[in-house]
Amino acid sequence: MSAYQAVCFPIYGIDKVRRSEHFIYDRAKLGYLNALEKLNFIYCSYGKGLISYTREIASRTEQYLQLRSAVNRTNVLRVSCGHESAATRPGNRS
Repeated sequence: MSAYQAVCFPIYGIDKVRRSEHFIYDRAKLGYLNALEKLNFIYCSYGKGLISYTREIASRTEQYLQLRSAVNRTNVLRVSCGHESAATRPGNRS
């Protein structure tokens, strides 16, 4: 995901997702946990962080592609119709 983001996001002009906002290992620092519980919290935190990070990258990509698709559809409709609609003609009193 990081490689995809590093290559594609600058091309698309999308803001990059910060990994530090999704990978948080604060629970493993609790003093009353034994070593196995700490390892489990680190493992689960990494899994949750990876899913959150991937979801955010996919979400930003999807938003960009939907916006691009909507702009392209609008441009195709304008070109294919070849005329202005009655609502956009100058002097229309609607």
